[in-house]
Amino acid sequence: MGGLACINCHTDRTQDLKPGRKKCLYCHSADDKIRKELIADGSMDVRFFPPDSAVIKKAIKIRVTDTSPMQFYCYTCHKPHTPGKVRPKIETCLTCHANVPKVGKHKVHLAMDMQCKDCHKPHLWKVTEESAKKDCVACHEYRSPRAFY
Repeated sequence: MGGLACINCHTDRTQDLKPGRKKCLYCHSADDKIRKELIADGSMDVRFFPPDSAVIKKAIKIRVTDTSPMQFYCYTCHKPHTPGKVRPKIETCLTCHANVPKVGKHKVHLAMDMQCKDCHKPHLWKVTEESAKKDCVACHEYRSPRAFY
């Protein structure tokens, strides 16, 4: 993102000029719907300084829906101007989830220097039977996520 013009992200949409979720999802959404919505509303968000199509194509894509667990501003967890904070580490997660190490087998996994995202896929977070069968078995035999606690 370092090569982008400031106005690509910081616009008049929010009072503090920090980009709203839709602005981040303009480049990072796996669904073109948000990009089309911002173009259609004609706001300053993308009218004057739209990110280049190569930048959009290169951006890591995520799936965020109205029912996704992350329903707050992206900058709550992501700090794009702070080296090493673009992708949150466990310390960032624990600022809101301080009790997690005391729940279930979290303490064991954290002692192995694992990160939250090793089990909880970013922006989805729920460990499902399917994801456990795929991800957990990389380290140990399959156990149902329901048996975690």
